[in-house]
Amino acid sequence: MSAPEGNSTVALVKGDSRRKNIEQALTAIDDKSGRPEGQEVVVIKVNNVSTVNQLAATHADAIHGILDYLEPRFKGPVVIAESSAGDTLQGFEQFGYNRLATERRSQKVR
Repeated sequence: MSAPEGNSTVALVKGDSRRKNIEQALTAIDDKSGRPEGQEVVVIKVNNVSTVNQLAATHADAIHGILDYLEPRFKGPVVIAESSAGDTLQGFEQFGYNRLATERRSQKVR
């Protein structure tokens, strides 16, 4: 197996707010990342290794940080997606992903 070609772009951010850190990291690599311009929909794929243990799942604040980054850059719908090994809908409720659709209505989150 050969190594992938090219370099990966990363950003390191330190701070007390998970949400703000995510937004700042995405902003830092904005000029090198695949911007959503011209896309019909953006999918945020969360990770729910466990649907009951928050430490094994994407935190809702991280999703808010992504949405904060997207807000001035993308006007189309945003879908939060996952298919976990457990009860996916339980995980969405447990970790507050369902509330994001209500809280971020202007961004057409579902």
